[in-house]
Amino acid sequence: MKKRESVRNEEAARKLFANYDEIVACGGKLKKLRADALAILASAVKSADPYELMCNRVRVEGRKLKVSGENATADVELRGKVRVVAFGKASLGMARAIEEILSVDEGIVVIPRGQRCGSHPKNFEVLEASHPVPDESSVHAAEKALEIARKCEKNDIFIALISGGGSSLLAKPAEGLTLEDKKAVTELLLRSGCTVSELNVVRKKISAVKGGKLAEAAMPAKTLALILSDVIGDPVDAIASGPTAEDTSTFSEAKGVLEKYGLWARIPESVRNFIERGLAEEEERRRKHEKRISNAQNIIIGNNLVAARAAEEEARSERLQHASLNDAS
Repeated sequence: MKKRESVRNEEAARKLFANYDEIVACGGKLKKLRADALAILASAVKSADPYELMCNRVRVEGRKLKVSGENATADVELRGKVRVVAFGKASLGMARAIEEILSVDEGIVVIPRGQRCGSHPKNFEVLEASHPVPDESSVHAAEKALEIARKCEKNDIFIALISGGGSSLLAKPAEGLTLEDKKAVTELLLRSGCTVSELNVVRKKISAVKGGKLAEAAMPAKTLALILSDVIGDPVDAIASGPTAEDTSTFSEAKGVLEKYGLWARIPESVRNFIERGLAEEEERRRKHEKRISNAQNIIIGNNLVAARAAEEEARSERLQHASLNDAS
């Protein structure tokens, strides 16, 4: 069994690394260690395969859709239509899997422009959008996603398949703002030296999809977000800027970030006016104790820890000494 396992791991490494033989051959006495290192890397990559993760974590039993994630589980009754929006660099594999797992009534897949597609999921429209800098194609993709979400009725399920790069691929300015407004603010913040967290606070406020607004569009239907995380710690409101997660930041914080870096007077007037209106509306919601979304569940189906565990298991199978950074936490 161990020998067959080693052969499979070597085959996986050969497929992943085009110059496998060259790397191993120049190792001399270290040849076996180099081969082991490549097998460990191949195991980590394979464990994070979007299609495989979906197939392993998501299943249908009777009339129930069941999900087993890293942070939560879901058990959702299938009563109405199933609409799916997949966006991010791993969206194609995730969409292929969900279409095999259950019947999808309508869906779109948004991928980076130029990404090799392979076979398309049958019931999905495939859109290309800009990454890492959004453009009009990103706005078009966001509008299509919102259109699908708004079609949802009470007994429907809206599934968002989210992976890294989704923030750029699905980008639409809030009502009254333009893409140029949003770009201008983002560029000023990037040059200011602000943190990624501070950038996201502002970016979510001036977006029509980020900060939970995609899930809000699908209300009152149940939103189930299946997420392949590329952010350490898996904060669901940060991955792809949290389109299906309640935005815990405030317009007051957004204005504070812009003032902190001396940008309030430099951003477009339309954005200043939008944030000021948001401050007033936010105060009213706070007074009424209102939450914007209550229909969404965000489940991490894969993350860095999944890959690290696979690498650790491969090292253990080769009787190699190893340490996991997670052990130190």
